[in-house]
Amino acid sequence: MPGHFPGVSDTAAILRGIPLFSRLDDPGLSRLAGIVRRRRYDRGSPIFFEGDPGGSLLVIVRGSVKIHKIAEDGREKTLTMLEAGDFFGEMSIFDGAERSASAEALADCEVIVIDRERFLDLLKSAPGIAADIALALADRLRRTNEDLERLAFRDARGRVTEALLQLARAHGEPTAQGLRLKIRLTHQELANYAGVTRETVTRILAELQNNGLVAINADRRVVIRDEDGLRSLVT
Repeated sequence: MPGHFPGVSDTAAILRGIPLFSRLDDPGLSRLAGIVRRRRYDRGSPIFFEGDPGGSLLVIVRGSVKIHKIAEDGREKTLTMLEAGDFFGEMSIFDGAERSASAEALADCEVIVIDRERFLDLLKSAPGIAADIALALADRLRRTNEDLERLAFRDARGRVTEALLQLARAHGEPTAQGLRLKIRLTHQELANYAGVTRETVTRILAELQNNGLVAINADRRVVIRDEDGLRSLVT
């Protein structure tokens, strides 16, 4: 369930560590800290739904969030997964339109919420933030287009394998065992991202594990044990 945090005394320190606000000086961070809201969402909790009124920018402080859409037949398609330091909901900040997709907590998470009017006021005093958002959006769009193109022309195994490689590039961290995904995914969540069924993901993950290419560690995170071997399956 979403909830408010009991205090905001450390909000300025949190904002200081978020790349989007790196242009702000200490007085600017303090002003921003005074106008934001901090909220917490449990894993699986909706943050907003497609079609909801917009009106706020959200920045992830801790945890992860998935952005997704529901097709007319009820199937879910995950568009992207975001983690600490990433922002979302930015489109409605500029155009005031309804949410174009849904957002859900992929793990227990904390977010900072900035209302539209207050954020637009902030841009007047720190216009460089708008440029940073534009650059981040351009990079996100470019990567999304490239990822979708790589997924579009694969068979089921290629889709799952390519999805794992994409997630490893965006959310992987080196460990002694291999490249571990920081985001914990169920088979259904990976299926929604790859555009296949849950049963297909289960079967292909078992094949990849048997071949020593991936592993599932004790906390259910995927570990890429042989990135080159995995990549050879989709080239």
